[in-house]
Amino acid sequence: MKKITMTIIAVVCILMLSVGSAFAGNRVAHSNAITEDAARNFAFIDAGVKEKDAVVTKTDFDFEHGKYVYEIEFIANNVEYEYDVNATNGKIIKKQTEAVMTPETAKKDGKKA
Repeated sequence: MKKITMTIIAVVCILMLSVGSAFAGNRVAHSNAITEDAARNFAFIDAGVKEKDAVVTKTDFDFEHGKYVYEIEFIANNVEYEYDVNATNGKIIKKQTEAVMTPETAKKDGKKA
């Protein structure tokens, strides 16, 4: 019975240390990364969109495919943009666009937005 209890305590301690280490690593990476504003600007420049014309819907700091990235989503000129920007150097890793229906474009097309 003592062995089972000690094993459970050891496993719980290891799990707690793992979670704590991952959180600390993420904090260090975030503190060494470019800023959210800089990451958004890299995306705006790549998209050819002025910041004042964009509505940012998402900016997240994440770890994907071995790299820290900012996931940025915004809408401008009836287009939804999704970007992954390298959090270390600002390089565009991934980008995707999709046309979006607005009330104005829906009226022109005779559809509902």
